[in-house]
Amino acid sequence: MLFFPYKVDINLKRLPLLTILVCIVCLVVYYFQYTNNRAIEKTAIKFCENNKDKLFAVVVEKITTAKTVRNCAKLIYSIHINDKPQLKILGLAEDYHVFDSLNFAQGQSLVTTVLNEEYGKFKKIAPQSLTTQLYYVPGSFSFVHMISAVFAHGNMAHLLGNLFFFFAFAASIEIIVGMVAFTIIILTLAIGTNLSYSAVMFANIEALPTLGLSGVVMGMIGLFVFLLPTANIRCFFWFLVIVRILRIPAWFLASWYIGWDVFQLYTAQSGSNVNLVAHVSGAVIGLAIGVIFYRHKRPVITASKRLRRST
Repeated sequence: MLFFPYKVDINLKRLPLLTILVCIVCLVVYYFQYTNNRAIEKTAIKFCENNKDKLFAVVVEKITTAKTVRNCAKLIYSIHINDKPQLKILGLAEDYHVFDSLNFAQGQSLVTTVLNEEYGKFKKIAPQSLTTQLYYVPGSFSFVHMISAVFAHGNMAHLLGNLFFFFAFAASIEIIVGMVAFTIIILTLAIGTNLSYSAVMFANIEALPTLGLSGVVMGMIGLFVFLLPTANIRCFFWFLVIVRILRIPAWFLASWYIGWDVFQLYTAQSGSNVNLVAHVSGAVIGLAIGVIFYRHKRPVITASKRLRRST
C-alpha cells in the first residue's frame, strides 16, 4: 500500500519559491552525501583487498561470520561513519568473543587493539564522512548542526518522503506568512526540534545523531492545521489494483500523523531509528507559532484572496 499527501486543494497566487528552494537544497545535499558514501565504500573495498594482517582477518571473520572483502569493507565502513568510532569499536569488542583461547577481558583488549590499528590506517586514506559533518549530535548543542542536519537525509526513501510532505503543507504556509516569516519559522523549527531532542536525550551516551527534515515537516503540519483546519489535502492512494486521489481534511490528517507519532513515542522500542521526539516537538512548536503569532489573523487568512480553492 502507498499513501501520501502531495498538494493542498487550493490554488496559490504565486510560486512558493522558498519551499522549492528548500527541496532543491535537500536534493543537492543528498547527492553529495551519496557520492561521498560511495567514495568511502570504494576506499574500504580497496583497503580490505590490500590488507594482509592475519589477526584482522580473524577478527573480521568472527564478527561478520565470513572472511570476505565485502564483509571487511562493511565492517570498516560502519566504524568510519559512526560519530564515535572508538565507542563503536569498543561495542564490537564487547559483543563478540573472538578468541576462544583468551578470557573475555583479554579477547576484548586484543580485538579493540586490532580494530583501532586497522581503522587508524583506513582513516588516513578515506574521505571524511559528509553525513557525520552535517548531522546533529544531541549532546553537542551546535546551532550550526541543528540547521545543517535538516537538509541531510539517511537514504532516498527518507528524502523523498520528507519532501512530499514538506511541499504539500509548506507551500501554502509560505504564501500565507510571507518569505521572511517563513524563513524564521523554518529556522525556529530546526533549532527547536533539535533542542527538544537534546533535552530528552540529555546524559544518554547511546543517543543517536539525528538528521532529516521531518521535524520541520511536522511543524508545518501543526501550523497549517491551525490556520486552515478544514482545507482539503489531496492524497495519492494505491493498494494492489486500486488507485485513487483522495481529498482529506487537514485536521484529520494532522490528527492521524501527530497522534500516531505520540503513540509510537510512548510505545516504540528504544532501538527505533525514527526521531519521534523531533516529530512531536515539531508539531507542538508549529501549533504554538500559530497560537502566539497568528491567532488573531486566522479569520483573515482563511478568507484571504491569496488563496483560492481548486475546482
